Order: sequence, then C-alpha cells, then structure tokens
Amino acid sequence: MWMRSKRAELTTEEIIKLILSIAGVFLIILLLYNLIAPTFDKEDETARSYFKNLKKQIKIADSGGIGEFFMWSIEEKTKYYLVYFGEKISFSDKVGGKEKTFIYGGDREKGICVCSSLEKGFVNCNYCVDLDFPVNEMTSEVLGESGHKFFISKGEDSYEIKAI
Repeated sequence: MWMRSKRAELTTEEIIKLILSIAGVFLIILLLYNLIAPTFDKEDETARSYFKNLKKQIKIADSGGIGEFFMWSIEEKTKYYLVYFGEKISFSDKVGGKEKTFIYGGDREKGICVCSSLEKGFVNCNYCVDLDFPVNEMTSEVLGESGHKFFISKGEDSYEIKAI
C-alpha cells in the first residue's frame, strides 16, 4: 500500500521502491525471453564445448602429459572436425566425399580449430587456438571428424596429434 504525503504525493522512498519494482519485473521478463528465445544454436554450443575440452587437453600436453580428445555427434546432419591450419588461413579438402572449404577464425599461425559443418557444405571454424609449435610437421589438414578420438602430445619442437 502506497503512503501518500499530506499533499497526496508519493514520497521519495516510495518512488525508489516503484522504480526498483519496475526494473525487477523488466529483468525477469528479459531473462525469460533469453531462456525461451530461439537464439540458442545447438551446433555452435556443441563446437564451443569441444573447443573448451581441446584447450584443456593441449594444456595437459604442454605440461608433458598425453591429452585425450574425443568428438562425438548424435546428429547425422552436423559433423564436427578437428582442423589444423598451419600457416594458411583457408584451404579446401575432400571430406566424406564432398569438397569443403575451411576458413581459419584466428589471427596467427599454427592454428588448430574445432569446426562444424552442416550437410549443405557450410563450414564454421570459429573456435580456434594458436599453438606454440606446428602439428606433426603438417601444413594444413583435417585431422579427423566426429567419432574419432585424438591423442595429443608435445615434443621438442612440435605437437603430435594422432587420430584413432
């Protein structure tokens, strides 16, 4: 219940409570909209999750251990790739019987990326990390796709990544 001053006006305290109440309702509506809105991209979030795991496994290799990285996809329409760019910013490769062009989403050399591709041939390589050393003395290559497990180790002057 709002208290009014003798002149039937809202007090400063009541005005602040009103403003905070309106802001709270607006914030709840905004959070519900973001929860329900169709802005969630399952393929992008999956690639981001793989990328976070890849970075953890590279840190294990950097500390002298052997990192294990696995990409798995339930959906048939989206494939995920582990791609090494070397000194290139893009290259084309025949993967799964189809020619695909991979474009590096980083800004330096020796980049390794988790890429996602729909059947339409679109390749998204936005999740990349720049390595201190090259991989297996390669130039640019698709190291593997969904369903492969990778072992990551670090030698004196290069990373060794093996797909099994």
